[in-house]
Amino acid sequence: MFAFLALTALASLAGNPSDVWPANLKAPRDPAVLAQQLSTLATNAASLPPPLQPAVDFQKVFLQIISAAPESAWLADLKKLAALAGDDVIAATIRERARLWLARAEATQIDVVLRKYYGDKVDFPPSLDAVTKDIPDALRLDPWGKLWSYKLGKANYSKIDLQRYTLAPADYPNLPPLKKSIGDRNPPPRPWKITARSVAGSTALEFKSTASGGTVVAQAGARVDDCVLIFVGQKWALMAALDQLFVVTF
Repeated sequence: MFAFLALTALASLAGNPSDVWPANLKAPRDPAVLAQQLSTLATNAASLPPPLQPAVDFQKVFLQIISAAPESAWLADLKKLAALAGDDVIAATIRERARLWLARAEATQIDVVLRKYYGDKVDFPPSLDAVTKDIPDALRLDPWGKLWSYKLGKANYSKIDLQRYTLAPADYPNLPPLKKSIGDRNPPPRPWKITARSVAGSTALEFKSTASGGTVVAQAGARVDDCVLIFVGQKWALMAALDQLFVVTF
């Protein structure tokens, strides 16, 4: 209880968290603009509670990825987040999102092997078994240590980009590839009316859907529709969608 109250008190002193984790985010392609945006992010995050640092670090990497920054600028930091230790809500949620992005990055490396096979055979392999020896050991399993989900698409021999396949982590077989995940983020507003509640002496949030009328009362770690509630601050909360973080206010 003391730890929760301490975090809440620290959160009340923070700057505007919506400036750190906005739902709608512009992805600058100009390196100078990106550098300025990262600097501003660090400044806005300076007074946030220390336990939120992994979420801040993830946001820095996320911004670089969607801005098409060179892989060399963010891959090492992404791997650290994907290996983040701890079972607390923040660590577990950030680790999962980092692994999603790492899976996308690793899939682009495997794509090089698959395209080489295509260059030799004028077709993609029926399974990854045909190219296993050419895939680096570290990439033969997805970031969760499972076999990749690989499926051939419909054949079209007139253009290589139309003779495609899907390659994704086992638990997320429909995960869009890295190339399709880069760019501005403009998700539709979440249909929630959010109200703070007290549950057993702790703060919980009531999420009422303005679309369906359904209601969920959640504390940190709980799912709300397709999102996870990570942290509750003073009049704001940090949420995680599939591959990004965003702040809601109440």
